[in-house]
Amino acid sequence: MTSSTRTNPPERIVLIDDDPTYRRILQHCAAEEGVELDAFESLMELGSVGLLGRYDAAIIDYELGELSGPEIGEYVSALFSSMPLLLVSSKSRDGEGAHWPSSIRKFVNKAQGYSYALQEAVRLARAAPSRVDRAAGRRKRKAAA
Repeated sequence: MTSSTRTNPPERIVLIDDDPTYRRILQHCAAEEGVELDAFESLMELGSVGLLGRYDAAIIDYELGELSGPEIGEYVSALFSSMPLLLVSSKSRDGEGAHWPSSIRKFVNKAQGYSYALQEAVRLARAAPSRVDRAAGRRKRKAAA
Protein backbone atom coordinates (compact mmCIF):
# COMPACT_ATOMS: atom_id res chain seq x y z
CA MET A 1 0.00 0.00 0.00
CA THR A 2 2.81 2.42 -0.72
CA SER A 3 2.15 5.73 -2.43
CA SER A 4 4.61 4.91 -5.22
CA THR A 5 2.41 2.05 -6.48
CA ARG A 6 -0.96 3.72 -5.91
CA THR A 7 -2.79 5.30 -8.85
CA ASN A 8 -5.87 6.49 -6.93
CA PRO A 9 -5.75 9.39 -4.49
CA PRO A 10 -4.89 8.25 -0.96
CA GLU A 11 -7.65 7.41 1.46
CA ARG A 12 -8.42 10.19 3.87
CA ILE A 13 -8.90 8.92 7.42
CA VAL A 14 -9.77 10.82 10.58
CA LEU A 15 -8.62 9.63 14.00
CA ILE A 16 -10.34 10.83 17.16
CA ASP A 17 -8.52 9.56 20.23
CA ASP A 18 -7.58 11.27 23.48
CA ASP A 19 -4.30 9.33 23.78
CA PRO A 20 -1.53 11.55 22.33
CA THR A 21 0.88 8.63 21.92
CA TYR A 22 -1.66 6.61 19.93
CA ARG A 23 -2.35 9.63 17.70
CA ARG A 24 1.34 10.30 17.01
CA ILE A 25 2.21 6.70 16.23
CA LEU A 26 -0.82 6.20 13.98
CA GLN A 27 0.03 9.43 12.15
CA HIS A 28 3.55 8.10 11.60
CA CYS A 29 2.22 4.75 10.30
CA ALA A 30 -0.17 6.58 7.96
CA ALA A 31 2.59 8.78 6.57
CA GLU A 32 4.73 5.72 5.85
CA GLU A 33 1.80 4.03 4.08
CA GLY A 34 0.80 7.10 2.05
CA VAL A 35 -2.54 7.46 3.83
CA GLU A 36 -3.85 10.92 4.71
CA LEU A 37 -4.68 10.88 8.42
CA ASP A 38 -5.89 13.84 10.44
CA ALA A 39 -5.82 13.25 14.19
CA PHE A 40 -7.85 15.01 16.86
CA GLU A 41 -8.08 14.63 20.63
CA SER A 42 -11.85 15.02 20.63
CA LEU A 43 -14.81 15.72 18.42
CA MET A 44 -14.75 19.25 19.84
CA GLU A 45 -11.20 19.71 18.56
CA LEU A 46 -12.38 18.60 15.10
CA GLY A 47 -15.02 21.32 15.36
CA SER A 48 -18.20 19.61 14.19
CA VAL A 49 -19.59 16.19 13.44
CA GLY A 50 -20.42 17.57 9.99
CA LEU A 51 -16.72 17.89 9.19
CA LEU A 52 -16.42 14.10 9.30
CA GLY A 53 -17.88 14.08 5.77
CA ARG A 54 -14.47 15.14 4.45
CA TYR A 55 -13.10 11.68 5.24
CA ASP A 56 -13.37 8.21 3.74
CA ALA A 57 -13.38 6.48 7.13
CA ALA A 58 -12.91 7.27 10.81
CA ILE A 59 -11.01 5.61 13.63
CA ILE A 60 -12.75 6.51 16.89
CA ASP A 61 -11.64 5.67 20.41
CA TYR A 62 -14.38 3.99 22.45
CA GLU A 63 -13.84 6.18 25.50
CA LEU A 64 -13.56 9.86 24.69
CA GLY A 65 -14.76 11.55 27.83
CA GLU A 66 -18.09 13.30 27.25
CA LEU A 67 -18.96 11.41 24.06
CA SER A 68 -18.18 7.75 23.56
CA GLY A 69 -17.26 6.17 20.25
CA PRO A 70 -20.71 4.56 19.92
CA GLU A 71 -22.38 7.94 20.56
CA ILE A 72 -20.30 9.53 17.80
CA GLY A 73 -21.30 6.53 15.68
CA GLU A 74 -24.96 7.46 16.15
CA TYR A 75 -24.29 10.95 14.78
CA VAL A 76 -22.30 9.56 11.86
CA SER A 77 -25.05 7.05 11.05
CA ALA A 78 -27.57 9.88 10.91
CA LEU A 79 -25.44 12.26 8.82
CA PHE A 80 -23.20 9.98 6.73
CA SER A 81 -24.86 6.58 6.63
CA SER A 82 -22.28 5.08 4.30
CA MET A 83 -19.14 6.35 6.06
CA PRO A 84 -17.47 3.49 7.94
CA LEU A 85 -16.18 3.83 11.47
CA LEU A 86 -13.55 1.68 13.09
CA LEU A 87 -13.93 1.66 16.86
CA VAL A 88 -10.75 1.15 18.91
CA SER A 89 -10.24 0.54 22.60
CA SER A 90 -7.58 -0.73 24.92
CA LYS A 91 -10.27 -2.84 26.64
CA SER A 92 -12.11 -5.85 25.28
CA ARG A 93 -15.66 -5.01 24.17
CA ASP A 94 -16.91 -8.55 23.57
CA GLY A 95 -20.66 -8.74 23.22
CA GLU A 96 -21.22 -4.99 22.95
CA GLY A 97 -21.19 -4.77 19.14
CA ALA A 98 -24.82 -5.82 18.73
CA HIS A 99 -25.88 -2.49 20.23
CA TRP A 100 -23.63 -0.24 18.17
CA PRO A 101 -24.87 1.98 15.32
CA SER A 102 -24.60 0.61 11.79
CA SER A 103 -21.81 3.04 10.91
CA ILE A 104 -19.46 1.13 13.25
CA ARG A 105 -18.22 -1.56 10.90
CA LYS A 106 -15.39 -3.01 12.96
CA PHE A 107 -13.89 -3.07 16.42
CA VAL A 108 -10.13 -3.33 16.95
CA ASN A 109 -8.44 -3.76 20.29
CA LYS A 110 -5.46 -1.41 20.46
CA ALA A 111 -3.31 -4.37 21.50
CA GLN A 112 -3.67 -5.67 17.92
CA GLY A 113 -1.32 -2.92 16.83
CA TYR A 114 -1.23 0.47 15.16
CA SER A 115 -0.63 -0.85 11.66
CA TYR A 116 -3.52 -3.30 11.95
CA ALA A 117 -5.95 -0.54 12.94
CA LEU A 118 -4.78 1.62 10.05
CA GLN A 119 -4.98 -1.26 7.54
CA GLU A 120 -8.52 -2.08 8.67
CA ALA A 121 -9.61 1.57 8.35
CA VAL A 122 -8.17 1.73 4.83
CA ARG A 123 -9.90 -1.55 3.93
CA LEU A 124 -13.23 -0.16 5.19
CA ALA A 125 -12.69 3.11 3.29
CA ARG A 126 -12.01 1.27 0.04
CA ALA A 127 -15.13 -0.88 0.45
CA ALA A 128 -17.44 2.11 1.10
CA PRO A 129 -18.62 4.84 -1.29
CA SER A 130 -15.96 7.54 -1.51
CA ARG A 131 -16.34 10.93 0.14
CA VAL A 132 -16.77 12.38 -3.38
CA ASP A 133 -19.61 9.97 -4.15
CA ARG A 134 -21.28 10.70 -0.78
CA ALA A 135 -21.06 14.46 -1.40
CA ALA A 136 -22.54 14.08 -4.88
CA GLY A 137 -25.42 12.05 -3.43
CA ARG A 138 -26.14 14.73 -0.81
CA ARG A 139 -26.17 17.46 -3.48
CA LYS A 140 -28.50 15.40 -5.65
CA ARG A 141 -30.93 14.81 -2.75
CA LYS A 142 -30.81 18.48 -1.80
CA ALA A 143 -31.58 19.56 -5.40
CA ALA A 144 -34.51 17.14 -5.58
CA ALA A 145 -36.05 18.47 -2.34
